[in-house]
Amino acid sequence: MSGQYRFFFFDFDTAEMGRLLNSETKGYSIVRRWFKKNDVTHIQGSGYRSKNPLTKDDALAVVRKLGAENPWLATTVKSFVVTNAGKKDYDFSDAVRNAAAASSKNVAGANDAESAAASAQKAAEDQKAVPADEFVKTVEREVENVNE
Repeated sequence: MSGQYRFFFFDFDTAEMGRLLNSETKGYSIVRRWFKKNDVTHIQGSGYRSKNPLTKDDALAVVRKLGAENPWLATTVKSFVVTNAGKKDYDFSDAVRNAAAASSKNVAGANDAESAAASAQKAAEDQKAVPADEFVKTVEREVENVNE
């Protein structure tokens, strides 16, 4: 069975982490270093992506190994989610920043939400952002191709 690229997302109880590790943030650094050594790339915040395709069982093995090597996770994990990643990632960071910046400049002079939305749409178009409906169609195609 062939695998898929996987995303790993998690949230920790930082108060418990502070009690166990004497720092409310130390665990995030520990996990980041651990993932790097185990072919998982940091994306942002508590989001990571496998460097290679993994089957569901492979992804579970990664998570179990992480837990076995870091016993403090037993009481600090609030959630730990693994999901399939598409063949291509879409980074829309600039599109959202530019649209928000343009919208905030125009909102002060806008009489209603509709004009603010139109300003944001214009800013997105000016940045040659992918239209939302096109993005949704692309994501839907990727989801159709996902095999567990």
